[in-house]
Amino acid sequence: MRILLAFNGSKLSEAALHAVTTQRKPEGTEVNLLRVIPLDVTEEEARQAQASLDVAGQALRTAGFKVGTTVLKDIVIESIVGVAEEWDADLIVLGWHGRTALKRLMFGSVAGAVIHGAPCSVELIRYRPERAASLKHAAAPKEVNHENPTGDR
Repeated sequence: MRILLAFNGSKLSEAALHAVTTQRKPEGTEVNLLRVIPLDVTEEEARQAQASLDVAGQALRTAGFKVGTTVLKDIVIESIVGVAEEWDADLIVLGWHGRTALKRLMFGSVAGAVIHGAPCSVELIRYRPERAASLKHAAAPKEVNHENPTGDR
């Protein structure tokens, strides 16, 4: 399976990264991390974009996935769809706000535009701050009483 993961370092894309690493099997799965940046960014901003992809890529590699990274200076929607076509992706994964129809109408939606233009299936991962906080809490190290590690009295 070939997964194109649109990643911009936001909490939305972090949720999408988490979903791929926890819900997909790494055997035989290639992930292309794509970061699209505006045409007018500085070289330093482009380096930072690549660095964020490198960190995300390492998380995927640690989970056992084969990973590639791509930073493009272009228009976001067209780039996601274009790379998916060019790379022959089986699935595009995007973080998603979960906005109401009115907000989508007012502000537009990258996710909606990608869905309509995509040459493959698109999976939207909704970012929920309350769930992200509980995941962080669950991942926090627990204090263990070494004299009584099970907590039995």
